[in-house]
Amino acid sequence: MQNFLEDCNLPSLNQEDSNFLNKEISLGEIRETIKSLKSGKTPGPDGYPGEFYKTFSNMLSPYLHKMLVQANEDGALPPTLDEAFITVIHKKGKDPEEVGSYRPISLLNTDQKILSKTLANRLSTLMGKLVHSDQTGFIPNRNSFFNLRRLFNIMYSQRLPNVDLAVISLDAEKAFDQVEWSYLFKVLQKFNIGEGFINWIQLLYRNPCARILTNQSLSPRFNLYRGTRQGCALSPMLFALIIEPLAQAIRSHAAIHGYNTKGTLNKISLYADDILLYVTDPQTSIPAILDVINMFGTFSGYRINWNKSELMPIRLQNTSWLERLPFKLSLERFTYLGIVVTKQYSSLFKENFPPLMQRLKANIQFWRTLPISLLGRINAIKMVFLPQLLYLFQNIPVFIPKSFHKQLDSIINPFIWDYKTHRIGKKHLCKSKMEGGLSLPNFIFYYWAANLRAVTFLLDDALPSSSWLNMEREDCHPFSIGAVILSPVKLEMSLYSNNPIIHSTVRIWKQIKVHFDLRPISFMLPVARNPSFAPSNLDNTFERWGELGINTIGDLYIEGTFASFELLRETYNLPRSNFFRYLQIRDYVRKHLPTFENAKPSMFNGCINICPTSDKLISRLYDAFQSVSTPSTDAIKAKWEEELGTDISVADWEDSLEYIHTCSINSRHRLIQFKVLHRLHYSKTKLHRIFPDTSPMCDKCHAAQGTLLHCYALCPNLH
Repeated sequence: MQNFLEDCNLPSLNQEDSNFLNKEISLGEIRETIKSLKSGKTPGPDGYPGEFYKTFSNMLSPYLHKMLVQANEDGALPPTLDEAFITVIHKKGKDPEEVGSYRPISLLNTDQKILSKTLANRLSTLMGKLVHSDQTGFIPNRNSFFNLRRLFNIMYSQRLPNVDLAVISLDAEKAFDQVEWSYLFKVLQKFNIGEGFINWIQLLYRNPCARILTNQSLSPRFNLYRGTRQGCALSPMLFALIIEPLAQAIRSHAAIHGYNTKGTLNKISLYADDILLYVTDPQTSIPAILDVINMFGTFSGYRINWNKSELMPIRLQNTSWLERLPFKLSLERFTYLGIVVTKQYSSLFKENFPPLMQRLKANIQFWRTLPISLLGRINAIKMVFLPQLLYLFQNIPVFIPKSFHKQLDSIINPFIWDYKTHRIGKKHLCKSKMEGGLSLPNFIFYYWAANLRAVTFLLDDALPSSSWLNMEREDCHPFSIGAVILSPVKLEMSLYSNNPIIHSTVRIWKQIKVHFDLRPISFMLPVARNPSFAPSNLDNTFERWGELGINTIGDLYIEGTFASFELLRETYNLPRSNFFRYLQIRDYVRKHLPTFENAKPSMFNGCINICPTSDKLISRLYDAFQSVSTPSTDAIKAKWEEELGTDISVADWEDSLEYIHTCSINSRHRLIQFKVLHRLHYSKTKLHRIFPDTSPMCDKCHAAQGTLLHCYALCPNLH
């Protein structure tokens, strides 16, 4: 083990970072952790949920802090912090009489979670320095779609060199449960985590125990001797550190040959324990990989489930020897991170989206048998189907025509209305609750938001470089990928046709522009290396402008006005010799934006100029799409004004819309409020207009016309 770790050449924390990690836990940290606890989680053995600690935080946190400090000094946690209940969930389709057919779920006490979350909050800020960018699982500012986008770029780029190439997906056997603690603590020392922090980890792993909870019956208590603790906030990061030496050994092994792109050698991608290997010269590389994995497993506890590990040959001259390998051979498709990866890019859509549609139809057939309301049906779509579809949108960069979304609506909309007449347009249902809607997901907006998030990464040159970013930027060379995607004119496909992912991204952006009728030119369009602006490719003048601060069209505007050359010189220190280049860029902007002098950035400029690692970025982009698509309720307001015989102020109307969802916690009451305000009920007067033989008079008093106002409030028989 020691020799293996020495050969890996792992990074280690500097003294400043180590001091930060090893300082004493403060009362303020405890309180911040309690504040961040998620609500609605099942409590551990002591029965106290997170809500209890949040409610009484000011009272409990000082005592909790003192207890943890004392436990650290004594070298042992109170017994209740060591204990967990383990309950089991049956795996669908598995034999219920087999032990392996059940998935264990650990329930830890909340005070233990507070300690581990406090430690995890510290460690998370330093994980990027310790763990290579190949690992994207549970590392801040890294996403699972990085791995898939990288894989797709390697598999589908037309610039694939003429070498033997295979992709191997490794399935670890109960990876988190098999970790040897002696190895864990040795790795932490190797990373220079620090004695104080390691002592806290050892405290958590000194005497862990568990009891099995089955049908309200508890098994005798038993001790745990290996594995990271399920439900512990530290476990994902500890595992990333545990697996990093294996990844580093594969990266540095001279006999393991990866796929080389300009500036990047691709050998391995990881998402926690899900490992993907990119192997060239596989007859030499694969035996070396097996040797490294076997050596690593002798002291770490890491084991590969060879029956579930797959190899896909991307380009191999000779495949006869593959049958001797322990991997399952997958010639056309394999599954990685829940996505069916196909040999051909053109098959990605049909292998992933239609099966999800079939599952949706099956769910709807079942939901139809349940007595659920309009709100309940919308919530079923939001909670069950939306996350699955959004996951595909985020991870599969394919162009999807609007016809797919229309087909989706044709399945969902009838279900929402219980296969009865639609009383109001879908746009009103999709409005946010603050605007009086029911927050029905608009799936095409989520599709655009998910793909636009990837564009924000491509446009942000300040971010730490990732392999997929490098490959897509390189496939647009010598042009800027931002200028290719945001081009105001249709470009020759030869500029990006070698990479179908970039081609799809360009088409998706065009789809957004057409839908929202955006002006041709974006303020985020790069000035340099712009294929639609020929002078930018004659020399490096505009690249030097970028060094001085003029990177995009938007940078040419100062205080909302297209700046004069003198003002740009004064602001950015441009040389006088660049005046002709200024005239060229001004003419280019004028050509695509006739009112260019005082043009304002569009809402979408703010969308794609946002930090790609911002929290809830897809939701923010979705909200931006919704904000420019919210239907007017002026006609509904005017109808109420007509019946009431008075004007309703804008403020009062907006308050009324918001009140729909604040009037009660009861969903039935809120649905009634929505239907009343939006006039969804058929009044007698409306029925008379539809069916002239129907009387317009009120059914209760038979003395006045049955308008909604009369039926709700004015009929004397109501009182």
